[in-house]
Amino acid sequence: MRTLTLCLASALFVVGCGDDPPDLSVYFKAKPYANPACNSVDQRLAGEREMHLFFNGSVALAETTQGLASYYARHSLSFFTNTAPQATTMSYALDTDMITLALALTKQFPGVDFSDEAALMAMDPVLYNQVVVFVANFVLRPMVEFTKAHSDGGITVTNLLVIPNLERPGGASIGGPGMTLAGLSISPALLGQFAISMPSEAQIWQGVDVPAAFTPIMVLGDTVLKQGRSFDPVLDDIVTAHEFGHSGALIHSAVPRNLMYPSATPGLDDCTDGLDDAQLTLMASTLGVGTSAARGALLAGAGGPTAAPSGSPSRLPTSFTRDRLRALLAGDGPAMRSFVETLFHGAAF
Repeated sequence: MRTLTLCLASALFVVGCGDDPPDLSVYFKAKPYANPACNSVDQRLAGEREMHLFFNGSVALAETTQGLASYYARHSLSFFTNTAPQATTMSYALDTDMITLALALTKQFPGVDFSDEAALMAMDPVLYNQVVVFVANFVLRPMVEFTKAHSDGGITVTNLLVIPNLERPGGASIGGPGMTLAGLSISPALLGQFAISMPSEAQIWQGVDVPAAFTPIMVLGDTVLKQGRSFDPVLDDIVTAHEFGHSGALIHSAVPRNLMYPSATPGLDDCTDGLDDAQLTLMASTLGVGTSAARGALLAGAGGPTAAPSGSPSRLPTSFTRDRLRALLAGDGPAMRSFVETLFHGAAF
């Protein structure tokens, strides 16, 4: 997940003429950067990745996909698609309608008074975990439904969606002051990394109703990207490259100017934001690109989400507490933001 810090066109599609097939190569045509430091090429991710493209409404799909290709050209990773972009009914990625959520919880857990602070705080750990997982499936419902319908490509393909906004229109805003959610990404390989380093997040995802070996998915919010592009066109590239990094199993970095830092800021971040050796090695292994030793790793060792470490049902998410759940159900936007941060590896808004 990545946000844009903002001080706060028309769509570009490629279509066929008559019986001529569309030129799909234009979607991943890399463009050199004005800064020569961003154009030197190595072989760290040498190979190619198939993408399936989806869009909703009038969005700048080709600008986003070309930005992805432009960024990873430095590591000799190229992208291609064999099918024309498909329109999707998915118009938002997160259901942040907390009124509907509260009603759904009441129906799912009859007899539980979620407005009673004392009862909520005294809720037994097993029931509390069930509630948290229910909330996760509610919030992630659009992405869950999409992965169920579009995982025929398996883990060797990445689904890239560009939609108007990531949050449900009319729902709670989960961006902090001056910040807006720009992208989300999840993959079986990333969930495996959660199990290794972030058991709280992994425990919740174990209950999310996604297929075992779903096709990695990255979702970009076109409205936010257009705002960022008005400040600096390169921001589009690094946000898209960041989300693809997640699909390659990379978690967030606490190091500013690393590509996987949780936020991007106009005037600070640019095309020189990069990946370190460990990140590139993990990504090469996950995608089966780069050195010969890494090739085939994706097919040989991939599967469903790695099981979360065993333990007592009392192991609760450390980054989402009961008082925050109570606040969320009371309509508190920051509490919803905290929950999304928990799901997507502790992003800092």
